[in-house]
Amino acid sequence: MKMKWKIIIFSLLLVMALGYGFYEMNRPKEIDITEAYKGTGELYFIETGYVASQEDMTIYPLATGKIEHLYVEENQYVNKGDTLLEIDTKPYEFELLKLETDLTGIDAQIENLYTEENKSKTDLKARRDSLQGELSALSAKIDDNTISVEEQKRLQNILIEQNKSNYNQALKDYEDYKALYEAGAISKIDLDKAKDTVDALEKELEGSIQQIKIIESNLPQGSNKYLEGMQASLNAQIEGIDNTLKSSYTGPMASYYQSLKNKAEVAISEITDKIENCVITAPISGKITKLYVKNVNTVFEGPIATIENTDTKKIETYVSTKDIEGVKIGDKVELTSKRRDEDLVFSGTVEEIADNAEVKISPLGIEERKIKVRIKPDKADLNIGYDLDIKFVFYREENKIMVPKTAVFEEEGIDYLWAVENDKLVKKEVKKGLELRTDIVIEEGILENEKVIKDPNEKGLKNGMKVIDKE
Repeated sequence: MKMKWKIIIFSLLLVMALGYGFYEMNRPKEIDITEAYKGTGELYFIETGYVASQEDMTIYPLATGKIEHLYVEENQYVNKGDTLLEIDTKPYEFELLKLETDLTGIDAQIENLYTEENKSKTDLKARRDSLQGELSALSAKIDDNTISVEEQKRLQNILIEQNKSNYNQALKDYEDYKALYEAGAISKIDLDKAKDTVDALEKELEGSIQQIKIIESNLPQGSNKYLEGMQASLNAQIEGIDNTLKSSYTGPMASYYQSLKNKAEVAISEITDKIENCVITAPISGKITKLYVKNVNTVFEGPIATIENTDTKKIETYVSTKDIEGVKIGDKVELTSKRRDEDLVFSGTVEEIADNAEVKISPLGIEERKIKVRIKPDKADLNIGYDLDIKFVFYREENKIMVPKTAVFEEEGIDYLWAVENDKLVKKEVKKGLELRTDIVIEEGILENEKVIKDPNEKGLKNGMKVIDKE
């Protein structure tokens, strides 16, 4: 009897075990299932920006000195042209007076230079006329072949005086040339030429003085030969005077003084501008957001104030050099201002992209190269200085079939996913599109609302396997 009950119990357990095994073999596998959906495919990145005024300007002085009057305060609104401050002009006025005095002196030097040249040329013309008269008289004596010792001495003294005059003028010119050379107005070659002229005329003067000694010693001189030599000397002196009268021997000095005059006039113009720039006015209308000179009494080369036109706003941000190629002027962006109750979301347009990158330090302390981008917001009532998130979309397509990126897998170079049809797995070949941040676009192989499993790496997946979604 006991044996019979043991057999019955064993048989029941065996039936239960076989039934449980059969149930387990046919029970659907629980797995994460989702649906392919049709939506908008986007690739984007987000940068942080801030609200700034559309027009702002930091004012730097064009003159320096003691602040005479400061008319404005920080956060004060000013109109274009309003006076911000005045700088003491007295040091500039003193310098201007000195330069004007110097210029008057230079003008007097130039005028005196030309007056001396005109006087010298008048004297030369008179001397030329005298020499020409002597030459005519000498020609008559050559015809008579008669000339006394006294007449010879008189003619020789005329030559000596002319040679002295030539020498003294050359010596004066050489002194002027030395001054010009020391001032850097002429070259050493020009100075050496002037010295050579002085040396040559000195020898000529010494020769004419030696000649009168010969005449006074009553040494015999052939009358005709002497007269012809004297005639040649007079002709040479007349020719030299003619050449001098044709030229302007004040040229180098005149050029030097003219250069001094030009420099003085430029300096006067600069000082006059500085005096005018001692009154500093607002170049634009707006609020003085920073006043750098509020606690100082002297203006140097640093900034004076920053004025921002708060009537119009712009958004400024910095975009990484690796992302900037996807940003174009005219692109639309999405702007988000985070609020306690509800975020404010609005759009904007890329208005300006800088040409050069700047070095920026990330919140983690990493050095990055970024490009400044300015955006015109569609919304006007923004507070300057507020932070915003800026969404730059560089790929966007409507009505695309998408699934999670994790749903697609590759075998032997072909892309697949597991679809669920009638609660059973079906392995489907698909054609991928663009990979987004979390999803992937499917161009071919699946339809909207088809069920797919999220993780194809689950163990034991195969065609025809029954599956149900995890609760």
